[in-house]
Amino acid sequence: MFRFGSRTDCDPHSGRNTKDESVAYCQRSTILVLGYPTLMLSQVPSHWYETHAGVSPQVAFFLWHGLAASTRKTYSTGQKSYIDFARLHPKLLESPGQFLPAPVAVLKEWIVYLGMCSLQPKTIKAYLSSVRSLHVDTGLSFDACESVTLQRIIRGIKCYYGDKGRNPKLPITLDILRAITAPPLSGDLNHIPNAIFDAAAKLAWSALFRTGEFALGDQDAFDPAVHLTRDSIQFIPSVANPTHVRVSLPSSKTDPFCRGVTLVIAAVPHLSTCPVSALKHLFSIHPLSAKSPLFAGPDGLPLRRSAFISTLKQRIAATGMDAARFSGHSFRRGAASSAAAAGYSDYEIQRLLGRWRSDAYKLYLDVAVDRMLHLSACLHGVSAPAQRPGPLDLPFASVVA
Repeated sequence: MFRFGSRTDCDPHSGRNTKDESVAYCQRSTILVLGYPTLMLSQVPSHWYETHAGVSPQVAFFLWHGLAASTRKTYSTGQKSYIDFARLHPKLLESPGQFLPAPVAVLKEWIVYLGMCSLQPKTIKAYLSSVRSLHVDTGLSFDACESVTLQRIIRGIKCYYGDKGRNPKLPITLDILRAITAPPLSGDLNHIPNAIFDAAAKLAWSALFRTGEFALGDQDAFDPAVHLTRDSIQFIPSVANPTHVRVSLPSSKTDPFCRGVTLVIAAVPHLSTCPVSALKHLFSIHPLSAKSPLFAGPDGLPLRRSAFISTLKQRIAATGMDAARFSGHSFRRGAASSAAAAGYSDYEIQRLLGRWRSDAYKLYLDVAVDRMLHLSACLHGVSAPAQRPGPLDLPFASVVA
């Protein structure tokens, strides 16, 4: 299925390589998957091998990649919180300086501390999951993290302090998309940075993209095997007169194994929000090689999420709206809400357009006020039965009695 490096280059089991050489071996290794491009996974930090000295570097390497880098980054907040709390309360530890396996006594006090610090119950659960992940990585039992007593404490925090409702970012509706991509906010579209934002915004809305699917984080290194490139876009049937584009998305949140997915985005050339027209214009004024980042700037560097969000908020603020209430995810939410308002089915929104693995997309849908008023008014036209129906005639009622 795959081969891991080469024993002739550096074999951690040969007895002739130092620990540092073994670590270096794993850090520079690539995974060659038959039938797929060679993928260089994110580099494993050196401290990971030091804290997992009890296993071979190969085991440590794949253990690290068992979780997405973004997940490990998210988990690190909760893990640091637990370790800091345990250090401040050494009397709760079973042995001095031994944080794992986590004693139930420490977990109980830590959870209560988090609750009294106004953390939401769902955040506390996420923190607890991050500590559970620490146990999995070190091969320790995580029964304490799944204690029903801990769950009841979290429920008690929720009952006492309440559970604040969601405060999601506002959706970017089609009208807002028009406003931020039309003159004067659009600027001169022959200016490459303006053309990049124009194409990225329209494609993000039409494809229900997550921001990380078309823009890189500030610390991310561009990799054509996992990021969008110029040859990820195919104009059908031709660049000159496309009816749609095929977007080959090599990796996404719901595709951690990089199987890839192909999206089709229709051209609507008579509308100002057409993503195909925006892409065609960008490609014509800013031609690049096939493996260049899709939205590379004049310097050849990929579009960064921070730069995209900064421009987005500047333009939203210029329309008179509160820019703080919008984010990159507002494109995805706005398109999903528009699809629901247009009568698209759950399957079409969840699977075909948004690529959600669950019905979580329903949290993003905004129901128009006039629709709610219509439903409320219709209640008064429903004929209710004159009498309350009696109980069902159960054949086994006498047996139950």
